[in-house]
Amino acid sequence: MPEVGHTNTTCKGRIVCAKCSEEHEDKECNSKQNKCANCRGGHTVFSKDCPILNKVRLKGPTSPLEVEYSSTMHVGCLKRVVVERDSVNSISLHENPQSHVPRMMVASGVGLNPAATKLIARNTTLMPDIPGLHALLSITFAPCVEFRTDPKRTRYIGALCGLGWDSETQGPALPDHDMEITFGVEFTKDDISMINQVRAAINLAVREGSWSFDVIRKIQHTAKEKLLRLVQKVRKPIPETPFQQMYRWRMVDPDLLEHPATDNDERDFLTLLCGIELNEHVARVEPEQHAREERMQLLRQHCDWLRSVHGARLKKQDIHCQLCDKYYGIVIHAIHNIPTHEKFNKDLQQQNPLGGR
Repeated sequence: MPEVGHTNTTCKGRIVCAKCSEEHEDKECNSKQNKCANCRGGHTVFSKDCPILNKVRLKGPTSPLEVEYSSTMHVGCLKRVVVERDSVNSISLHENPQSHVPRMMVASGVGLNPAATKLIARNTTLMPDIPGLHALLSITFAPCVEFRTDPKRTRYIGALCGLGWDSETQGPALPDHDMEITFGVEFTKDDISMINQVRAAINLAVREGSWSFDVIRKIQHTAKEKLLRLVQKVRKPIPETPFQQMYRWRMVDPDLLEHPATDNDERDFLTLLCGIELNEHVARVEPEQHAREERMQLLRQHCDWLRSVHGARLKKQDIHCQLCDKYYGIVIHAIHNIPTHEKFNKDLQQQNPLGGR
């Protein structure tokens, strides 16, 4: 067998023993030493140690602009998501590769591959590239939502969406389908209030009752108008902060919950959302503190630069001292003036925390 994979019935060349590579049948071989007919190594032709038999799986070509998807459900968060080959979204490219805003894709059908290692999305639709759209749609239409805040309770950082807590089993109602959403944009109490108005309109429309067509159409128009206002609102980007105890319900102190003005009805399809009491004073102080620290850091760097160019002969108005807001030429500040300026700037910072002039 001069080539790997041939047998004595299909090989068109001379018959070679697969064990010792001599010219005889395998069953007639009496040799105790193995010799590969392909690489002349000390093994049989079909041994896995043969370098000729080593196969390398090639992948690609791939593009850095190609989009990769992940599942939002708990059961599929560790599985790779692929789009059905016949779908128009089987290969998607980043329209704005410099943007880190996550893109949302919805599918009417999701299945598993035979090995149960991949999720296959079918009949997919790629949603518009709107910051925070995936979070907004999740918390608007999920049956139950529990918001997450940062440790200091200065802002909302995410939400847990699903069927909520089952009081009978003392556990999540359907934990595999829970979604832990991390916010990349800012959501406020006004947004939660408007989302509750949309959910209330949906509950009113689907609730059993003898509604006329005109009333249903008016309810739908109201819900659509408020939903469009939510989607079109320009939101401030915030750093994504994952919640430490993910996929766990009832993590909010009941005393901190801000209940909606309207009580939930047992017939409601979507329960109205409860906000969380935030420390708004801390939230206002933190940007000022950050600006103050950033200003002080820039001034320290400026002091280091003044020390590095001390004694240099430069043209007039080439040196601008940010500590005393003056221009110096030829001979710049003496090195012993730097601590004086630092003290002057510290006093100035106490008078004006933002470092304004």
